[in-house]
Amino acid sequence: DTLPGAFLKVKWFTHVLGESRLTFFAARKLLPQLRGRFPRSLHGAPLLVPLEGSPMRQTLEQWLRANRVVPVVQAEIEDSTLIKEFGQAGDGVFAMPSVIEEEVCKRYGVRVLGRSGQHRMRFHAITPER
Repeated sequence: DTLPGAFLKVKWFTHVLGESRLTFFAARKLLPQLRGRFPRSLHGAPLLVPLEGSPMRQTLEQWLRANRVVPVVQAEIEDSTLIKEFGQAGDGVFAMPSVIEEEVCKRYGVRVLGRSGQHRMRFHAITPER
């Protein structure tokens, strides 16, 4: 989900593989705290987020601003698996690409709260020049 920076000393090409909305998830024990309809239910809710500057964080922040939702950031976590683990434990709401929604629910036993609508993330394949 991130394009290589200038540090890469070879010429490279990017190929868009696809796009995905974000889906918001929460553990069952967190649901009573999330009052109201989505997305307002996220206002003041504990949120687990990726590190600042990551494409997913940027998409998430744009969506939050557009919906005038101000959650409470519980943790900034680099690894998406750790975000899901903390989310499963009920430490906060978290967002993942909608393309893996079914897998996340099945594997982590969490519930879908809602989806981001038109705000989408892009996924790329990076190849070197041949």
